[in-house]
Amino acid sequence: KKRKNLDLATKADIIRRVEAGEKKSLVADAFGIPRNTLSTILKNKAGVKMKAAQSSRPGACRMRAPTYDKVEKALYAWFSETRARNIPVDGPMLMEKAKWFAVALGEESFTGGTGWQQRFKNRYSIVGKTLSGESEATSSIVTEKWLSEEWPKICESFSPSQIFNADETALFWQMLPNKTLHLKGSACHGGKNSKVRVSILLAANMDGSCKLRPLVIGKSRSPRCFKNTKGLPVRYAFNKKAWMTRNLFTEWLQTWDSELQKSGRKVCLLLDNCSAHHVVCQLKQITIKFLPPNTTAKLQPLDQGIVKAFKVGYRRRLVRRLLINLRLNIELKVDLLGAIQMLAGAWNDVKQNTIVNCFRKAGFVVASDDRCLDTEDDGAGCLDSEFRELSAFAGAVPDGVTAQDFVSVDDDVQAVADLADADIVADIIDTEEADPSSDEDCGKAAQPPCTAA
Repeated sequence: KKRKNLDLATKADIIRRVEAGEKKSLVADAFGIPRNTLSTILKNKAGVKMKAAQSSRPGACRMRAPTYDKVEKALYAWFSETRARNIPVDGPMLMEKAKWFAVALGEESFTGGTGWQQRFKNRYSIVGKTLSGESEATSSIVTEKWLSEEWPKICESFSPSQIFNADETALFWQMLPNKTLHLKGSACHGGKNSKVRVSILLAANMDGSCKLRPLVIGKSRSPRCFKNTKGLPVRYAFNKKAWMTRNLFTEWLQTWDSELQKSGRKVCLLLDNCSAHHVVCQLKQITIKFLPPNTTAKLQPLDQGIVKAFKVGYRRRLVRRLLINLRLNIELKVDLLGAIQMLAGAWNDVKQNTIVNCFRKAGFVVASDDRCLDTEDDGAGCLDSEFRELSAFAGAVPDGVTAQDFVSVDDDVQAVADLADADIVADIIDTEEADPSSDEDCGKAAQPPCTAA
């Protein structure tokens, strides 16, 4: 019997239909392929999706692994991480890093060369503009292309209530207005200021009907203020840098996926391309779609005002507490438990209209949604009023510091760990040694349930 070759576009279509809930037997029959071929395609779906998205020739049939597959996977992971930080990469840099990974991965026979480098670029659709950086105009073109080509495919398989966006943000949870100038502009590279900072993962769906419980990442395993606390309104995790890592994100995803299995619900999760989001665990209910690199300022719904509304709500609560204490002439002390209670309340107060409008602002609209929504109110006006009241107390607000400065002081703070070269090597080795057919959980964690918007 003659073997049937399937091109990348067809394989991607097969995967989409299975993920949308169509029975595997019906999909196999529709494409005229045996069950074992379907199983192989699904087993390799991560690679198929990546190749289909990157390929300039979606009609190509073969996905033959290169001779130095591990080296190329490591190099592309490094390249993606570097370009996500908008750092230009040239040919010599690429070759030098490839040789470093070859040594680290035990591929002593690897020599590289211009021919290999060109084949690597072709396999991963790396072109000159990708290496040197993208202009604002190029970024806009990429954004428009993604919205016109990829977004309709997502809408075909998922309804607005099934489409989620998740993103991390940092928060100086103890910071009062009088310390704004001290911390303003601090990016906290390398995990600095972890004692006064937490990282928070927020996630919400497109129609604003579901907000997942925030994941708060602190520095301490068991903060003293948590003692005798029966439960938290958030999920709490920790590491010494108080930021998101691939392991923590994997754990969070796996927990949510397990919960979704109980309800039989399938969702699509829109993510930026940061290294922590590239997980290797198997997900049954969650389909991850990555936004194009260097476009998240325009395409990330949470960055269009959702995170700001959350931070306005948190800092309003902090200012209110400070005002009460100043009137009573009592020093304000905020511990992590109090901060968590305030940030949970702030997230709960983010309005459904705000979420819907921010998805729209990012370009995520569906033809069937013709609702006319009120302009969202993020509470900034009320904070301005309270901030002016606070200014009446000597030393409470430094000259020149505005409520907007107070809200946005930690906007540029790093909330996700950088992927070091050693981590890339470890990930490649772990992936090579793992059982690809295993359904074993990537980790156990507390349930992150939905809360009504």
